[in-house]
Amino acid sequence: MIDEAVLQERYLRDSTPRRLGNLASSLKRLGRFISLQEFDRTVYDLAQECRLFAGWAAPEAEYETAVALQGLQTDLTEWQESYAQRKSDESWRADTNLACAQWSQRVLQLSGLLKMKTG
Repeated sequence: MIDEAVLQERYLRDSTPRRLGNLASSLKRLGRFISLQEFDRTVYDLAQECRLFAGWAAPEAEYETAVALQGLQTDLTEWQESYAQRKSDESWRADTNLACAQWSQRVLQLSGLLKMKTG
């Protein structure tokens, strides 16, 4: 179980780009755990963490990023609600892992951290 108050306080200490970078990292981990099918509690907790991160990052993000984060929250809710019934479906797990990786890359791009590292 996630202690949301503690997690939020720690998450909001960082700048928006770093928050989005943390979200991107958590999305990548979520996809990996979904693909393994064996970590039900971890999948649920990571999906919840990602939903919270997206919700906390959105108010201070640029408009385009906030809209994307709303879409991400919708996908995360769907994955979280579908997981128990679909986790044995290898195709669904592979597709969801890929979607997590794509969201991770998109959030990382929206964060601006990639631009900071290259120039």
